[in-house]
Amino acid sequence: MRVSNDRFERDMRRFNLAIRMLGQEARLRTVCLWTGLSSDRVSNLSQMRELKEVQHGQRRRGPSPSEVARFLTNASFRSEVDAVAGILWLEGLIPSEPIVSARRTFPNVPRGERLCASLEFFRGIVPNARLSLEQVALLLIALVEGQQWSIDCCRRCTAIVVVDRLALARRRACEDCQRDLRKHAAKGLIATTTDSTSNLDECEEQMVGEQLGLFDDLKKDPSR
Repeated sequence: MRVSNDRFERDMRRFNLAIRMLGQEARLRTVCLWTGLSSDRVSNLSQMRELKEVQHGQRRRGPSPSEVARFLTNASFRSEVDAVAGILWLEGLIPSEPIVSARRTFPNVPRGERLCASLEFFRGIVPNARLSLEQVALLLIALVEGQQWSIDCCRRCTAIVVVDRLALARRRACEDCQRDLRKHAAKGLIATTTDSTSNLDECEEQMVGEQLGLFDDLKKDPSR
């Protein structure tokens, strides 16, 4: 009897996760991967009348996104990607050590539930967010594998950023700090004609040096 109850609970969690993911417009293949359900069972769930009332739009068709670089190299998505990566990390979904073959071994029901919770939390903070569940799932797998993409901290504000481990000039500041650094560069703090990482680093070091200088002056003359 105990075994039967445990199996029933496992099946219910699979079905509930499938409905949850379909409600976020995930494709059939993605739902099958994370729930372990067959494509026929997921198709039947997607046709349920209750689900159609929950869905915000039609279920996406065609192949699932397969290239992380398509949206990780898109500047308009970078702030969303960094924020979601931070939430995934706080949820404990990104391990300290890379997992080989994560695309095959990592997806399961408990992690799928936390994946959905992370995206729902993010969308609660950013109602107009554009990242889809499938893009976030693809990002998570890429970060878990750790072959090309990993998380790091912004040098200025310590926010989590997604970095390309194979890039010659690794991104070292979040989008907000990079915009701030460019503003300082435009005001003449440094002479620059490009937005290269080296120029941003030079601007940052110069700003830090000026801040330390002001701090030393205040110690000498507290009345300032």
